[in-house]
Amino acid sequence: MVGRLDERGVSYYGCTSLRHVVEDFKDMIEHGCNAVLLGVSEFDCGFWYRSLVKVVEVAKWLGLRVYWDFWGWGKVFGGEPPSLFLQRHCKYRQVDRLTNEPLPAACFNTEEFRSYFWGWVRKVASETDVDGIFLDEPHYYFRGRGWSCACPRCRREFKERYGEEMPKELNQEVVRFREDKLLEFLKGTAKAVKEADPGKDVIVCLLPREDPLVGLINWEEVAKIKEIDCLASDPYWLSCGEPVAKVSEVARRVVDIAKRYGKRSQLWLQAFKVPRGREGELVEAAKQMIAIGVDSLFAWCYKGGEGSAIASEDPLKVWEILGEIFASIS
Repeated sequence: MVGRLDERGVSYYGCTSLRHVVEDFKDMIEHGCNAVLLGVSEFDCGFWYRSLVKVVEVAKWLGLRVYWDFWGWGKVFGGEPPSLFLQRHCKYRQVDRLTNEPLPAACFNTEEFRSYFWGWVRKVASETDVDGIFLDEPHYYFRGRGWSCACPRCRREFKERYGEEMPKELNQEVVRFREDKLLEFLKGTAKAVKEADPGKDVIVCLLPREDPLVGLINWEEVAKIKEIDCLASDPYWLSCGEPVAKVSEVARRVVDIAKRYGKRSQLWLQAFKVPRGREGELVEAAKQMIAIGVDSLFAWCYKGGEGSAIASEDPLKVWEILGEIFASIS
């Protein structure tokens, strides 16, 4: 494979036993990784925080760069873990505009969720030796024709801005309002990181489509936020039912926008739920990303998701192919 990348890594979660962590991190290094992203749920932070601080220390001691992913927090970020905030604060959920039904996602426009989340962001950024904070697929909850958020706070602020009630259709005013609020939340999060430790990077990983339902219709608006250091996306072609050739479209847009605004770029390979016999598509996807000029290449997740609900059909083969990819660009 042509090219060389300074950063190569995988996501890692579900283990806080230092003995096993050391073995796994050494395995990553043997497979060409020099970075790891720790997927940390709300429960993990509340229950295993002291152990996770040590996990970070071990990774750094072994020479890995370490990123902290607030995995599934509030269900406004990507990831399978449930949200403790939602269990404790039902009234701060997003609300479906068509049905007025509370949804399984926090409203990031509420002071309650912002205070909760930014408090943890500052704690992690100031108390751990991570290299950066990873914001994974920030989005509004959506399903079918429904869209959010129409909670009391969002409806009040919409009326204050436009002088009329929030409509039920997703018109241009609603689209603009929702994007502004999501950008405001991302900027506030990035500023919380920099206030805690200016040396820590902020990476925003965008869902691979600019979509009013997701909430972001122009990735350039994210790239314009000065406190954000790296623009990323995860064009998981297998999950989307698309040919691997489609990866290049998302990859090119991410890299082009990142370069335009002086940011680093990062792209993610799908190493979970890989059907048997299609493992080689990871090589093709990596070639496209590298040819386009990405700065950082990661894969979700370690060992092809072995033993998890998102395991590849032959996870160890996926892991060996990832090792070959990373070794060829190191």
